[in-house]
Amino acid sequence: YAFKNVPNLKTVYIPQTVITIASSAFIESASVELSVAEGSYGYDYAVANGIKYTVRETVPFVKYTGACGENAKWELYNNGVLKITGTGAMTDYTAAGAPWYEYRNEITKVEIGAGITTVGSFSFYGCLNLKEVVFAEDCALTTINKSAFGLTGITEITIPAAVTTIADYAFYNNASLENVMFAENSKLTSIGKYAFK
Repeated sequence: YAFKNVPNLKTVYIPQTVITIASSAFIESASVELSVAEGSYGYDYAVANGIKYTVRETVPFVKYTGACGENAKWELYNNGVLKITGTGAMTDYTAAGAPWYEYRNEITKVEIGAGITTVGSFSFYGCLNLKEVVFAEDCALTTINKSAFGLTGITEITIPAAVTTIADYAFYNNASLENVMFAENSKLTSIGKYAFK
């Protein structure tokens, strides 16, 4: 009953980070109109409870973050973009060991920063909704480790020129993968077994 029976209340701005509003919050405040972000909980709330609303553009924000290497970090945004930034190698993981694994179904795009040198084993394994991987221009990436992109929804990928090694099973079991391109002046020397099986 936070805003119950407030007849002169006209508008309430609901931040897109809000994830809970009681169904009785605006009861008997018939003239209220909610300002909600497109696709947010506030939007769903307004629709479900028959409250007037205006829709504003969603601004990406970080939902989850953490470390994924000695000098590397990750940020998962509300729009499904997982950004890997920093320098050096990413940590090697097991099949369900990446720190974002429990959020894997939210990930639709991965952006690998310029300073990352190695994509760790099983980093994005099982991210079935992952459709796009973007590497920073002039990236330092030299190695894509074992099963790094196994079992994803990637449809195409361009391997950066600096990559010298694609390990075993790197893109294993990607039924939707149709195009693999290698950047001009590729330094690739090794593709492991079953890398694209």
